Amino acid sequence: MIIQARSQKVLIDHILSRGEGIYISLSITSYHSLKIFRKTQRDKNEYYFLDGQGAVFCENIRVGSFVYKKLPGCEAWLRLIEELDSQNIAIIGATEKVNNKTKLILEQKYKNIKVPVSIHGYQNLDPDDIVTQLKKYNVKYVFLGLGQPDQEWLSRELLQKHPAVYMPLGGSFDVLSGSSSRAPRLYQILMLEWLYRIFTKRNKAQNFASLFKGIFNAFNLHF
Repeated sequence: MIIQARSQKVLIDHILSRGEGIYISLSITSYHSLKIFRKTQRDKNEYYFLDGQGAVFCENIRVGSFVYKKLPGCEAWLRLIEELDSQNIAIIGATEKVNNKTKLILEQKYKNIKVPVSIHGYQNLDPDDIVTQLKKYNVKYVFLGLGQPDQEWLSRELLQKHPAVYMPLGGSFDVLSGSSSRAPRLYQILMLEWLYRIFTKRNKAQNFASLFKGIFNAFNLHF
């Protein structure tokens, strides 16, 4: 199901009240990248929120009302962390350098949390080993930055073995650590962040292809 939230506060309140599950950010390209993942859904505790303006446009048309609003994942996870009370969290993904810097920033900025489990994404990720660490430190909030759909598949597998809140975040660790940046404010205001990302990434042809595939699948794949 898609969470009908028109503010970050409503989204965070929903996550805190629902508890364990997978909370997935949905952009226009997600309709293509998550196509197989969605069709093979095994767990009802999978929720979506709209990270991109294209997804907002499609879903508002689908329901015939303006019930959805763009809620960037790179903001949502930090808002969630702000609301936690003396929690151990886990971060999984990105390069080792980015992962380490993300852990350092989080522990310096948010005194209410610790990051005893930080695993970079450029290695073989064994779900059983990860679960062992999550259980050891009683981790109830897991943030993943592996890219779609790998981060969603891993979240689903981990949830089966260790109940917790899982939030796949794409490149949010890179944004927090400063190794990449969000679109300039003007692009955000004009709702053109997707265009900025396409032109600033290396493989522009592949990015355009993902965009068109996402648009094609948008009205055939229901979340």
